Amino acid sequence: MSSELCIGLCENFGAEGMAVVGDFHEGGARLKLFPSRCTGARMGNRLQTGFPFQLTEEGLCNVVLGGECLGVRNLAHTGESQPLWQKFDQCFYLVAPRELVDDYLRKGVYILTPGWLLRWREMIDQWGFDRTTARQFFEESCTGFLLLDTGVVSGSLERLKDFARYVRRPWEKVTVGLDVLRLHMEKSLLHWKAETCRKQSRLADRQSADYAMACELTARMAEIRGEKEAIDDILNLFRMLFAPETLTYTPVVEPAKAHEAVFQVHEADTVFPLDNFHGGHRVLESGKGFLIKVSHREKTLGVVLVDGVAFPQHLSRYINLAVGVGKVCGLAIANARSYGIIKGTEKSLRHEIEERKKAEDARKRMEKEVLKLQKLEAASILAGGIAHDFNNLLGAIMGNINMAQFEMDSSEPLSHRLQEAYKGTLRAAELVKKFLVLSETGILSKQATDITTVLKNSVYSIFDGLGVERKVYICENLWPVEIDPFQMTQALCHVLENAGEAMSFGGTADIRAENVEFSCPRETGRFSTMKPGKYVKISIADSGPGIAPELLDKVFDAYFSTKPRGSQKGMGMGLTLAYSIIKRHEGYLMVASRPGEGTTVEIHLPALVNGGRA
Repeated sequence: MSSELCIGLCENFGAEGMAVVGDFHEGGARLKLFPSRCTGARMGNRLQTGFPFQLTEEGLCNVVLGGECLGVRNLAHTGESQPLWQKFDQCFYLVAPRELVDDYLRKGVYILTPGWLLRWREMIDQWGFDRTTARQFFEESCTGFLLLDTGVVSGSLERLKDFARYVRRPWEKVTVGLDVLRLHMEKSLLHWKAETCRKQSRLADRQSADYAMACELTARMAEIRGEKEAIDDILNLFRMLFAPETLTYTPVVEPAKAHEAVFQVHEADTVFPLDNFHGGHRVLESGKGFLIKVSHREKTLGVVLVDGVAFPQHLSRYINLAVGVGKVCGLAIANARSYGIIKGTEKSLRHEIEERKKAEDARKRMEKEVLKLQKLEAASILAGGIAHDFNNLLGAIMGNINMAQFEMDSSEPLSHRLQEAYKGTLRAAELVKKFLVLSETGILSKQATDITTVLKNSVYSIFDGLGVERKVYICENLWPVEIDPFQMTQALCHVLENAGEAMSFGGTADIRAENVEFSCPRETGRFSTMKPGKYVKISIADSGPGIAPELLDKVFDAYFSTKPRGSQKGMGMGLTLAYSIIKRHEGYLMVASRPGEGTTVEIHLPALVNGGRA
C-alpha cells in the first residue's frame, strides 16, 4: 500500500485542489487530476458517457471525488482494494454549500467554476455552437450565470464577463473560498489513515489464511486434466496470495545443452540463467517481486514472474509460500500433460477409425456408382446398335408402305390399314431417335443461345391444358449458353413432362432460371463433381407425391418408372434421355426429393462469358 494518500479530482477543480493539498501540515497527500467530462450542454453538471480515468499510472488513487461524471466508470484498476468513490449529485458541492447550490439551480441559474471558465470558448466549440446558437441555447435554458469564485484562479471575473457578453446573459458572482473543499479532502485523509490501520491489523490474520487457501487450492490441482486449466489455476492462486501488479507464466523449452537453459523476462528485457535460481526462486532487482521455478522430477516446466506485490516488506514470507506452492504446481502441470497425451492418443485413434469408416463407405458408394455407370454405358451401346439396325428396317418398311399407298386408291379399305401402319412406323422412328440420343451418337448443332426462349416454349408446350399452376422466374441478364436448341428442348420437355405427370390431380410447378458461380468443386451425387465456374442454373420443382429414398438412385435407369406403364407415359426413358443430353452439353443434372414434399430437378449448364466458357 502507498505511504501517502492520492486524491483523484476533476481538472475543473485542479487549482483549488492543489492549493488545499499544499496547505496540509502533515503532508502525506497528493493530487491526481482526471479530464473534465462536462461536454454535454445541460443544467447542472454536463455529463458525457465514459470515464477514462486510468488508475494504473504511478501511484494508485485512494479516493476519487466528483459529481455525475463518476456515475459511468471505465477503469483499468490494479491493486489490493478499490478506491473510495465519493460521488456528489452536483460537483459544485465540492466547493460550495449544498443549500446555496440547490437554491440557484431551482432559480434556473447556470453555475460556473473558475476552472471551467478557463476553457469556455473551447467548450462552446465542443458543443457545436456558434455565437447565434449559443445565445439561443442559453436564453432558452437558463436565467443567468453564477460564478462560484474560490479566489484561486486569477482573472475569473473578467472571463465571466466575456462569456456573459458573448451569449447575452446576466451574471452574478459568489465568493466561496476553499473551506468546503478543504473539509472534504481532510475528511478523505482521515478516512484513509483509519483504513490503513485496519488493514495492518488484519495482516496477521491474512498470513494464516493465505496458507490455508494455498493448501485448499493446491489440493484441487490434483484433479486438473488440462495444462491450460492448470496454468490458469496457478496464476489465479498466485494472484490471490500476492496481489501483484504483474503476473506471468512462461513455459521453458529444453535447449540442446542443459547448462544453456535460460529464462527471459520480456517486460524488463532481462535474461536469467535457470541454474542461478537459488532454492527454486530469484528476487527481482526491483525488490518488489520474484521468480519461481515450476518443476517436476528435477525438470523445469516453467517460470512464474511475480512483480509489484502489494506489501514488499513481506517479500520473504511470500517467497517461502510460493516455493512450496510451485512444487505442487509442477506436479499439476506434469499430470495435465500426461493426461493430454492420453486424450490426444484416444482422439487420434478415434479419428483414424472414423477416417477408415468414411473411406470404406466412400469405396462402397463409388463401387455402386461405377456399377450404375457401367449399366448406363452398356445400355447406351446396346441402344445405339439396335437403333441403327432398327432404323434401317424402318426405312425399308416406311418405303414399302409409301409405294403401296402410291399404287392404291385412297378409297380402298386397305388404304386405311396402310395409313395406320405408317403412323406406327413414325412412332417407332421417334423411339429410335431417343435410342440415338441415349447412345450419344447423334450430332449436336451447338450455338450460343439465350435459354430463356427455349425454357418458356418448353413450359408452355407441356403445361398448357394440364390444370397445373406454374410459376416461372427468369432472372434479368441471364448468361448465354452453348447448346443444341432442339436437343435441349427435348431434355427440358422430358423433365417438365415428369413434373406434370407427378401432379395429375393438380398442383404447382416452380420453374426458375438464374446465374450462379462456384469457386470450388461441388458434389453432384451422380458419378461426377461439378467444376468451379459460372453456370446457368435451371430448377424445376413440382408439388407431387415425391420419390421414396430407396428409389431415388434408380430414376436415371433406362425403363425405370414410378408411374403406370403405357403408350403415353410410364416408359421410363424421360430422365435417362434428359441426363444423356445434359451430359453431352458438359452440364450437370441432379434430382432431390422427399415423400410428400415433391421433387426438384436442377440443371447446370456452363455459361458463355466474353465469348467463351466461364
